[in-house]
Amino acid sequence: MSKAEPTPSIAIVMRSSKTGGHSIEQVFANHAAHVDDVSLEFVELVEGESKWSQLKKLVPYPLIHVTGHVNWVITCLFWKRSILTVHDIGRFRELSGIQKWVYYLWWMGLPCFFANRITVVSQYTADQLGRICPFATKRIEVVYNSVPEGFESEPRQSNAVPRVLQVGTAIHKNAEGTVSALEGMDVELVLVGKPREALEHLLEEKQVSHRWLTNVPYADILDQYRQCDIVVFPSFHEGFGLPVMEAQAVGRPVITSNVCSLPEVGGEGALYVDPKSTSQIREAIRSLLEDSELWERMAKRGSENLVRFEPGKIAGQLAEIYRKLLGLHSP
Repeated sequence: MSKAEPTPSIAIVMRSSKTGGHSIEQVFANHAAHVDDVSLEFVELVEGESKWSQLKKLVPYPLIHVTGHVNWVITCLFWKRSILTVHDIGRFRELSGIQKWVYYLWWMGLPCFFANRITVVSQYTADQLGRICPFATKRIEVVYNSVPEGFESEPRQSNAVPRVLQVGTAIHKNAEGTVSALEGMDVELVLVGKPREALEHLLEEKQVSHRWLTNVPYADILDQYRQCDIVVFPSFHEGFGLPVMEAQAVGRPVITSNVCSLPEVGGEGALYVDPKSTSQIREAIRSLLEDSELWERMAKRGSENLVRFEPGKIAGQLAEIYRKLLGLHSP
């Protein structure tokens, strides 16, 4: 992305783009749109292309920023100035045995050792990463995700049946907790993510009215936020938790977990529950659907919380890191 001043171009290294759901591509496109004093170029690592060919494209750049999920690039180009963004360490926590340590070495340890700067999307992630890569703690800096483009407050729609939105259906997203909490309630549950057999069986067992949305464009997910009454996101672990911020941006109250990064992101603009407690999730849902004053109050608090994630502020923080690593003066 060309900018006004002829500064050296920075390679923003992206994994191969995917259709549907949330992505780091969307996050960094939003950041880049608000960086106006350094030159950024997006370099996508395309599936099917040889790793050597992909690495050759990056050699001419004076600075590379690996935005996540292709951390191996920094290890292969260890001599270059680089920034690594770590979104979470959830995968490391899920693995065991030799797989865990191979993953650590190739995906966490070596990239963090060679990176000149490591940005993380929450203080929670900073603390977690610091525990497994203590040698890198002085190079870790928290740079939050910013409010996505197009996510603006919308009036609540008049749904004949209240609509509950759950974004993400991977096991750690705890959609099972949402489904169990909705048993016997007259609502429609919209699930954004890939169907899982166990979750399908639970939906049938609990007789929860529902609809699946799989591999849909990002714009369609935005529409689902606008059409819902509340967002439920009782995840067990997150490095950030984009659905919390996105719900707040659209003006929808959000129920989320009282663990990991989620209280840090949600601030005072969310209702917090123990993700293992079906009764707490159910009570929070009932409260928001039956108490219009509470609904309005939480929507307002959510909107106020977003000041911390203003795109220009986040982009300015990134731009300052770029300038320092390139030896440039602040404007």
